[in-house]
Amino acid sequence: MSCTPGKVEITGISKIFGVKLFNLRFLQGRNPEWVGRPFYAKYDLKAIWMDDLEQVTGEKFFFEEEMPIFHKAIGSEMIPLDLMPIQNKPVPPVQMIPTSNGSI
Repeated sequence: MSCTPGKVEITGISKIFGVKLFNLRFLQGRNPEWVGRPFYAKYDLKAIWMDDLEQVTGEKFFFEEEMPIFHKAIGSEMIPLDLMPIQNKPVPPVQMIPTSNGSI
């Protein structure tokens, strides 16, 4: 999905300590160091945008702290994030591991 921080892929669904989660990673990001980095969000079938997802611990996602630095001031105006370039770097493929019942 495209979102302000970049392009995010849902790579799967996990259940950790009984909590159902979306497995996510950046395909492109405002910061190239985010690309390929896995992260998780609480599973929510009603979520349709990245903004609808919640971080597992209830805190901010790792990339949210850096987002303000991508607003660059030009005089008294700000460049909207949608007009700023997104950094690309190769993304390693996700390896799907079958579960004990054979599903991925």
